[in-house]
Amino acid sequence: MTPRRLLALFAVPALAAGLAACGPDDQDSPTTPTAQEETTEEEATAEEPTEEATEEETTSVEPTEEESGPEVGPTSFETMWIDDSWTVEAVEEDLCAMGGGYASPYSEQEDLFVCGPTAAGAQACALEEGTVQCIVDPVGRTAIEFDSPTAPRQVDPREGDPMPLLVTLPGDLTCTTISHDHDQHWDGMFSWYRCDDGSELLTTEDIADTFERGETWTVQRSMDKGEPESTAVLSVVYAGR
Repeated sequence: MTPRRLLALFAVPALAAGLAACGPDDQDSPTTPTAQEETTEEEATAEEPTEEATEEETTSVEPTEEESGPEVGPTSFETMWIDDSWTVEAVEEDLCAMGGGYASPYSEQEDLFVCGPTAAGAQACALEEGTVQCIVDPVGRTAIEFDSPTAPRQVDPREGDPMPLLVTLPGDLTCTTISHDHDQHWDGMFSWYRCDDGSELLTTEDIADTFERGETWTVQRSMDKGEPESTAVLSVVYAGR
């Protein structure tokens, strides 16, 4: 055998041994995740919301008392009558001789009555030893008095519920009655009460329908002839001795 053929025979086993040392192809062998695969898993984990975060997002925030406003309690009821702090104007005429003599619509007491023409503005009157005193302006605390031999000693009971002389609303608003209503109001409604901020309390027509009576009274309050809003009544004041 020639020397060249001998070299070829020795070369074949050596090549086989080299291939065995290299091992199988990388795609066929189990390997650890590459850097790119690790990054993808971390991103997927970060995108999944935790249970704690989900609960925090869905928990509603309760409004504070300042945000929702204080609660309004039941409407309170009071009475008022003429005393030394009032301004009382003496009237020479006997207003009772001009008409009236019926129970005051602004009092729960049956001994208080109304005398005289509407223009006199008497809202609730009482007879004391031949002299009649009448509330004219409960907010300004003004009254009138006159001698009257014709004043009623007894009047027929009032029909229906009494009407307030004045009411107070949230925001320290005071609303009181007016004797005439010649203004135009929202949607053809009427108003028999004006408030000290210029707003008015509306009714479909009758003054008795101004108030929605319940534990807490409500009214339809309109500002600048605009659409009324339902407003709670804090207190009601009647004429009463």
